[in-house]
Amino acid sequence: MSQRLNRMLRRRAFTLVELLVVIAIIGILVGLLLPAVQAAREAARRMQCSNNVKQLGLASHTYHDAFKSLPICYWQQLGGAGIGANLTSPAEGRQISWLTGILPYVEQTALFNQINFTPGSMVVPVPVNPPSATGNLNSWAATQRIPGFKCPSDPSPDLIAAQGNLPTTAPLPAIPFAVTSYKGCQGANWVVGAPGSVYNTSAAPLGTSRFGGVTAVGVAQGSSLDRGNGVISRGWNNAAKTNLSIITDGTSNTYLVGESVADFTNWSMWFLSGSTVATTSIPLNAKPVCTAYLPASMSIRVGKVACKNDQASNSGFNSEHTGGGNFALADGSVRFVSSNIDRDVYRGTATISGGEVISSE
Repeated sequence: MSQRLNRMLRRRAFTLVELLVVIAIIGILVGLLLPAVQAAREAARRMQCSNNVKQLGLASHTYHDAFKSLPICYWQQLGGAGIGANLTSPAEGRQISWLTGILPYVEQTALFNQINFTPGSMVVPVPVNPPSATGNLNSWAATQRIPGFKCPSDPSPDLIAAQGNLPTTAPLPAIPFAVTSYKGCQGANWVVGAPGSVYNTSAAPLGTSRFGGVTAVGVAQGSSLDRGNGVISRGWNNAAKTNLSIITDGTSNTYLVGESVADFTNWSMWFLSGSTVATTSIPLNAKPVCTAYLPASMSIRVGKVACKNDQASNSGFNSEHTGGGNFALADGSVRFVSSNIDRDVYRGTATISGGEVISSE
């Protein structure tokens, strides 16, 4: 009886070969399943990002209902510093980003109420390290992470120190400020770089300014952002107010907000006006072209991070989604725009009154 039982037990046991085969099959199944899981997770992140863009568009419309214009974005100079200079004193001016303006409409009223909007207080967060709600309120506010301002597919840190357009004296550069993955569309004006380059398609001016006249070739890059022809244009001493009625190209054919990747640019603070707009003159998800990019040894992502201080290279829209990026249009709808979109269509959809008969579908 015991011998028969032993034979039965031996017959039911796995051999080493059978065990290895089972392990190999499990490994193959896991290998096949992992990409599908990753794709599903990215699809969920992309959907959440699309919803973030949608909410920013809706908040902008709620702002419009309250103030009869879409959110403003400007830098007001009160002192002697020139355009693009690092302001070293809060007495030199003030600024507001369009993201700051919509805080009450994205359930951030308490934070909005902590910000000091009086002249001489808003240009840059005052050098207080560490910033606190009982010290300098604006410096503290600029460190606050807003969940809806960051795309879940953007792997950049939520807080990044030593960002652009800030004083170079310590301790301010050491303060990590909260970033955004979304920028307002300032239009297609961008005249930095040689004619025919990725930044400048020809020797001709790149469009009529919102402030009258034409953006001339060769103007400073900051001036190029200040003379936008889009919905949310950063203004220098002049806030560009956009009422929906002046978008003669049609709100369903005009970009309002697009994606950015925070650590691809040294200008990614949601608090600063100069860090919250981008241009479509640089193609969507364009490859880095600055001298720090070494394609033989760097991936495109590493190259973009290496070029983050080159404003001429990183002032376009970028996304970590495969194949394109999410954009909110001026009618409040959201569209996923392909990285291969025709450049003239891409640029034309950024202007409010260019007269183009186009669709970015």
